[in-house]
Amino acid sequence: MSNNHPYKIIPDRITKLAENQIFVFGSNTEGRHGAGSALFARQYCNAEYGNPQGRQGQSWAIVTKDLNKGIRSIPLPQIKSQIEKLVEYAKTHPELEFLTTRVGCNLAGYTDLEIASLIANFNLPPNIWLPQEFVDCLIEDKPTLKVAFTGNSHKKFDEEGWKQVRNRLEGMIVRACDRALEWGYKRIQFYSGMALGVDTAAVEIILGLKDKYQYPIEINLTAAVHCINQDAKWNNLDKQKYHWLLSQCDAIKFISNLPYQEAGGIKCLNARNRWIVNQIKNAHDMMIAIWDGQAGGTANCIADAAKLNRRVIIYNWVTNTYQKLGNW
Repeated sequence: MSNNHPYKIIPDRITKLAENQIFVFGSNTEGRHGAGSALFARQYCNAEYGNPQGRQGQSWAIVTKDLNKGIRSIPLPQIKSQIEKLVEYAKTHPELEFLTTRVGCNLAGYTDLEIASLIANFNLPPNIWLPQEFVDCLIEDKPTLKVAFTGNSHKKFDEEGWKQVRNRLEGMIVRACDRALEWGYKRIQFYSGMALGVDTAAVEIILGLKDKYQYPIEINLTAAVHCINQDAKWNNLDKQKYHWLLSQCDAIKFISNLPYQEAGGIKCLNARNRWIVNQIKNAHDMMIAIWDGQAGGTANCIADAAKLNRRVIIYNWVTNTYQKLGNW
C-alpha cells in the first residue's frame, strides 16, 4: 500500500448515494454534465449544469476535457492540481465519503495508469474511494496466485468443532502459500467476504502468516464487503474485531455503497459471492471452502464456482473429508 490504510474500492455500479457520500466525476470546461458519470451526477447528485468543477451538492467535479479541443485536452498537471484540492477537502471533511469514478478516462481519453499515476503522488485519506482500475495500477504488477474463501457461519460450530475447523483452515492456507512458491508466484492474493465464521477466521490466520512462517512471498488481502453496514446486527465485540480486521487489509471492495436493505438484502450477499468467484479465473487460482454439506450461502457460492469450472477445494467438517471441484 502507498497509504497507511486499505484502499477502498467503489462498487462496479452505483445507482444512488447514502447521505454522507459524494460522487466524484470527470467534467468538461463548460460543465454540461451530459453523458456518462457526469449525467448521473447531474440527475441524482445535484451537480449544477454549467458549473465545471468542485463541490456541487452530493457531487464533486474534476475538469478533464475541453469540449472545443477534444480528448486529452486538459493537461495532466491541471488534473493533478484538481485532485490535490479534492484530497485536501476530503482530509478536512472526514464525515464524508468520496466515491471517485474513472475521472479522465473514457470520454477524456487518458488511460487508467496515467490518472492513477497522478493519484500516487498523494497520501489519500481513508474517506476517498477509488475504482478498481486505479487500484490495480497503484499496486505493483507481479505474478499473483489468487485464493478466495467461502464457509459456514460461526453459529454452526461448538467450541471443540470450531477449534478443529480452524486448524484445518490454517493448514489449507499454508498449503496454498507453499504451492504459490512452488509455482513461482511472487504474490498470493486472498479474498474474504468478512462474514463471522470461516471468512473472518481466514483473515486472522492470513494476518499471522508473515510472522509465523516467514514466507518469501508478498501476502495481500482484499475484503469483499457486501454493504456499508454489514456489521449492523453484530455484538460490540464482533464489531470491534471486524473493523480491526478491515483496517489490516490491503483493500476493501464494496459490492454496494448502501445499507443492507437499500443494497437489495440477500441479493447483495449473492452479488458479493459472485464477485469473489469471478476473481479466481487463472490456471492455479482456487477457492477454499469449509462446508457442512447443507443448503445455504456457502453451497450457493460453491455452485457458482463449479458452474464456471473454478478450482475449489472443499473440507466437509461434518464428514471430515476433502473434495476437489474444477480443473485440477
